Amino acid sequence: MKGWFNFPLTAGMGSYKGICDRIAIKNGRVLFIEVKRPGGKQSVNQMAFQNDIWAKGGQYILVKCLEDLSEAINKVEGR
Repeated sequence: MKGWFNFPLTAGMGSYKGICDRIAIKNGRVLFIEVKRPGGKQSVNQMAFQNDIWAKGGQYILVKCLEDLSEAINKVEGR
């Protein structure tokens, strides 16, 4: 994620149920990133979080490998 400021989020008491694993920011763009192992599934709460982000025009990506992340970043950056 070269050039992106990114950091992990941790779920805890009082946090939004289903919150994504990471947030990345670059040039005013904010990505909400959920990381799953290959074959992994989102929980109901994670899907609700994704829908809430999309409803507000946010960018949410689900990645299962580095190639998924690279592809999503390239798409966001217009490459």
